Amino acid sequence: MKTVRVYAPRSKLLLLLLASAAFVLASLWIIDASRGFLGILTGVVGIAFFGLGGVYFFLELVYRRPTLQIDAEGITDRASLASAGRLDWPEIGTVKIHSVAGQRMLAIMVHDPNAVITRAGLVRRAFLRMNLATGFPPVNVPESALPYSLEALVDEMRRHNPDVQVSTD
Repeated sequence: MKTVRVYAPRSKLLLLLLASAAFVLASLWIIDASRGFLGILTGVVGIAFFGLGGVYFFLELVYRRPTLQIDAEGITDRASLASAGRLDWPEIGTVKIHSVAGQRMLAIMVHDPNAVITRAGLVRRAFLRMNLATGFPPVNVPESALPYSLEALVDEMRRHNPDVQVSTD
C-alpha cells in the first residue's frame, strides 16, 4: 500500500508564525510596561514560549516535511512540538476524536506510553509527560495541523491497518 504523507497547509503555518510574532511583541510590551518582577517574568516566559513556537513554524515553512506519515508499518507523527514520532501499528491501542479547549484532536492511545515517552527527545519527552500527567493521552494530533478532517485521517489509518480500533466514549 502507498505511503501517505500529510503536510500542514502553508496558510496555517504562516498564520501561526504571525500569531507567534504578535505574542512575542506583546510579551516585550509587558516587560516594558511592568514595574515588578512578576510582569518581567511573564514577559520573559512569553518571549521564550512564543519565540520557540515562531522558530518552529518558520522552520516548518522553509523545510517542508510531512506533519504525519502513514504507511504499512505504522504512523510518524510530527504534528506539534509534543509529537510522538514513529509509532508502529502494534504499539497503537485505540484512537479517539476529542476536543481540548475547542480544538479537535485525534488521541492515539498506545499500549505502553512510557516506551513512547522514553525514546523521545528531551523537549518532546517533557511535553509527552505533561500530557500524561494532566490526564490526556501522550499522543494527540491536532486537526489544525492537517489539511483535512480527523475522520478522513482515521479512514486513512484504517485503509493501512484495518485493525485500528476507534473509541467512541
